[in-house]
Amino acid sequence: MLSFAINSLRKPSINPLYTTEGTEIALSGRIIEDPQLQEHSINFTLRADNGDRLRVRGTFSSEEDRIEAQQWMRGVTMNIRATVQNPYARFPNGGKIEEYLLRNRYAGMLSLTSIDDARATSSPPWYQKMSIRLQDFIRSRIDSITQILPLRDLLAGMLLGDYPRSSSTYTIFQQMGLAHFLAVSGYHFLFLMGMLMVLLFLLGLQSPYREWTVIGILAVYLAITGFQVSSLRAFLMGSMLLLSIIYQKHYHAPSAWCITALLLLLWDPWILFQAGFQLSFLGSLVVIELYRHPWGMGLIPLPLMAPVASLFNTIQTAGILTVFLFAPFLAFFFIGAWLSIILSYLPLNPLGWILDHVWNFFYWLLQTIHATGLFYRFLAFPSLNTIVLIYTLLLIAWLLFILFWGKSKDQFFKKITVAFCLLPLLLLVIPSYHPKNLEITFINIGQGDAILIQLPERKNILVDAGPGPSKTSSYDPSQRVLLPLLRSKGINRIDYAILSHFHDDHYGGLKTVFEYIPRVNFFLYPDYLSTEAENFKDWYDGFSRHPKVAQGFCAHQPAYLSAGASIVLLGPPCDLHYLEQVGENDRSIVFRLSHGNIKVLFTGDAEERQERDLLARYPDLLSSLVLKVGHHGSRTSSSNAFLDAVQPVYAVISCGKNNRFGHPAHEVIQRLEERGIQYFITHETGHLLMISDGTSITWQKTLD
Repeated sequence: MLSFAINSLRKPSINPLYTTEGTEIALSGRIIEDPQLQEHSINFTLRADNGDRLRVRGTFSSEEDRIEAQQWMRGVTMNIRATVQNPYARFPNGGKIEEYLLRNRYAGMLSLTSIDDARATSSPPWYQKMSIRLQDFIRSRIDSITQILPLRDLLAGMLLGDYPRSSSTYTIFQQMGLAHFLAVSGYHFLFLMGMLMVLLFLLGLQSPYREWTVIGILAVYLAITGFQVSSLRAFLMGSMLLLSIIYQKHYHAPSAWCITALLLLLWDPWILFQAGFQLSFLGSLVVIELYRHPWGMGLIPLPLMAPVASLFNTIQTAGILTVFLFAPFLAFFFIGAWLSIILSYLPLNPLGWILDHVWNFFYWLLQTIHATGLFYRFLAFPSLNTIVLIYTLLLIAWLLFILFWGKSKDQFFKKITVAFCLLPLLLLVIPSYHPKNLEITFINIGQGDAILIQLPERKNILVDAGPGPSKTSSYDPSQRVLLPLLRSKGINRIDYAILSHFHDDHYGGLKTVFEYIPRVNFFLYPDYLSTEAENFKDWYDGFSRHPKVAQGFCAHQPAYLSAGASIVLLGPPCDLHYLEQVGENDRSIVFRLSHGNIKVLFTGDAEERQERDLLARYPDLLSSLVLKVGHHGSRTSSSNAFLDAVQPVYAVISCGKNNRFGHPAHEVIQRLEERGIQYFITHETGHLLMISDGTSITWQKTLD
């Protein structure tokens, strides 16, 4: 408490200058932390000249911008122009942006518009230079060990803690309860410390020089891995263990745990709210408490279920099994990687060959078990009723132990420990959250379409899935945007997946959806033959998991989809002459959703030719309050006649920022404005949520 009181002076309030969303400002400052560079964006912390600590996010409009940003690092001074992002909005998972900013001592959050000047005014500190050089050395040695890229990523992740979060394999690790092996923590320091102690003993180095040498090497390793909270905890506790050996004192692990936590909280009490601190210290406490019992290590994953579910919206339903099954492999990779680095200068390094073959079996086993969909479940943030239920059961369990099993102090606390470990299993039977009203999320997926419809009847409908990774980029919007959003909403079942047409900016993310969502019941796609359809089929056949039922569709007459609400399918027609005469966009599945008095029309990428066909065949079934604008707002769609027939009050345009097609077209925006139609563009709003009770509509914008 004293630490919080002392450090409260360091915790800012949100500066009023950064509270009005969209305000354009110009300022200068210095980057004070290493930027986080991603495929299409960069995040960094800027210390403004007035002392404000700001979170800045920028997106790249060209490859030249990305190349320039790669040169930025801590110490670079820049003059920027930016727009203010709303600090009082919410993240898609429900978290408050204001809390995130304050916990990290930010006075505001900005979206980078342009940079007038960027120059290095001070060189990085010596330890940072040393860390970068050692990291580069370790990566070069790993590259010489194996030619298998996923194995290189795994070894670099385990040794340096920089496994690419965008990787689909990382998502699998996360869902199966293995992601902590890819963040440098106690496991890594313990294995490294044990290896060094054995190696130095064999070399004849005596105590206490042996222990001091190990402490020094661990300190270098701490610098290499970037002084992360989990690394700091492991280093401090490991150093205390080695010091107890040097001075021949009893090592009391709980005391070392408390001292380490106290030191870190005195340095910065706000890290108490960081996921890394919570998971690292909770995990180590569970290990300390349970490792003495023969059955205790098997229970370790259970108490971690609750915090992992709250942070990552994922429950590992068979965490014990996956940890026991895969932990020996991962320990082998970690130890084998260090030994291979030591032996990499030899003409023949058999460990590299062994690592390659063990990896092939390990990856096959990992993919096979993950493909069953039985080892993880997504969980939305629990409702208040759920939290009350959990705490009520916790209180009942506590009272039962006191009344019936508290005969001796030791036995009592053992049983209480087991009870606390087993209680998170309740999360496995908690039903997924589902909205009471109709909710439609127009997902900011970039240049593509992806829409999630959640009906009050507990039905989930996904319309398109946005693009996947391109041929020239590893960035995968389905992995980075779509899957996290579905996970945050606790989506474990998609009742209907609808593909509007066979263009990859609409179907590219389906692979992620079908392989990561535990259940997809029904897949609906256009029923016609084309080159694009054949290309999709060849790609689709390579999925490891498929929906239970897949069916093509074309409309002889209006068709109703059994989904609880009224969904009428209007296109494409089954007219072969029409299908042969039009392009892929004009073969889109078009449907209208009715919920009470609210009607929403979904048009895929339909252009003016299909719009004329719809007007001719179904003039009385088009009128809708909300229109999902066709073809991302292209000038070839949303004709005057079509808009006059639909008569929408609201329109939603899904497209990427600075896209090369110029979407949305000025002509379309002009047509909407002339009719007084309120329109939203996803790259401006972020994820756009429409909520309806059947009589009215509310809109919510969320940062993605």
